[in-house]
Amino acid sequence: MNIFTKKYFIVLFILPFIGINVINDNALLSSASKMVVSIIGYLMLFENFNYNKNILNIKLILLVMLYSFIILFSAAINNNITAGMIYTNFVYIGFIIYINYCMKDFKNFINALNILFTLLIIYNLILAIFFQSSYMYIGYQESQKVFVGTFGSRNGISMVMIPAIAFILIRSEYIYEKVRNKDIILCFMVLIIILLSQSSTGFIVGSLLVIYVLLLKRIKIKININKLMFIYTIIYTQVVIFRIQETVFKDFIENILIKNVTLTGRTLIWDFIMKIIPNSLIFGYGRNDIIAQNSIIRDVTEAHNGLLEILLCTGIIGLFVFILILLNAFRPLNKSKSKISYILSMAIFLYFCIALTESAFTYTKIGFWILIIISFNIEKIIKQKDNLGYQI
Repeated sequence: MNIFTKKYFIVLFILPFIGINVINDNALLSSASKMVVSIIGYLMLFENFNYNKNILNIKLILLVMLYSFIILFSAAINNNITAGMIYTNFVYIGFIIYINYCMKDFKNFINALNILFTLLIIYNLILAIFFQSSYMYIGYQESQKVFVGTFGSRNGISMVMIPAIAFILIRSEYIYEKVRNKDIILCFMVLIIILLSQSSTGFIVGSLLVIYVLLLKRIKIKININKLMFIYTIIYTQVVIFRIQETVFKDFIENILIKNVTLTGRTLIWDFIMKIIPNSLIFGYGRNDIIAQNSIIRDVTEAHNGLLEILLCTGIIGLFVFILILLNAFRPLNKSKSKISYILSMAIFLYFCIALTESAFTYTKIGFWILIIISFNIEKIIKQKDNLGYQI
């Protein structure tokens, strides 16, 4: 099985999961390639379960399996489970097991991520500059031109590109113990791509991450993930519950961002979800077709908020298990004093900010789950780093 954790195998195996439209448009290629990776992941689990707990983080795998079971159970009791849902959960659990196994040689893994996402950033920037076909028109009477690149939608760009910056920074810190100028250039390239996608949340979050990168180049900024998540809780309640954007930031949103205070209708969806959640509080509604069925906004089938999406689909039980996964990922981050853990903490916090307006925690958002897997294994990763001679 070790051959499948070689650098270029990792690049090849992650590629189908990123959400590139060329692959996704070919249903057979997409499904088959994902299934192959997933099966390899399960085989790795069976091969190593009994004799090498240091390779496979069993707690992570069990929690993810429990979370997946709740997703399927919620759908089953609401009579909306499908073969596609079973396939998705099966495949992505196998993928998570595979990525977790790759942590046994983190240098190799982070080099593979660097190759993959650097190429993805450069390719998308070339598309943005030279190929008008990589743009699409959206909005009222298709009045808004936005960059979608290889993803087919603009919302997917931020959810891939923000973790990509983190992976590039982590590699530099892991191998060189510094942020290099080429890393900063890549970060600004990401910012340009997000700006062209016209994702307001993505651009704000991307800008904060680039500022952090510039500061990180000169000083070691200690970051505690628990404190960041406390700040996030305040931001979440103010934006989602108390709607501070409709009062304090109304002028900024309408005049600077040229958006409406409903955040392109998202607050209407949130109001509807918070109204119906008490009717199925424990296990949720399974799949969230209920949004589309009630025609909150035309063609909308998701909550456009990460935590509300989980609560809607799986209820309090699913949200509780998801929080357990987060707590077990945050604990080693808080214990670690490595700059890598600080980069991870900032990346996760900013990704959560994206999740204010996007359903960003589903299994298909692999950038987020890779950040969580690395966080689970940070102690093991730091030990590997201590044994490295810092030479390429």
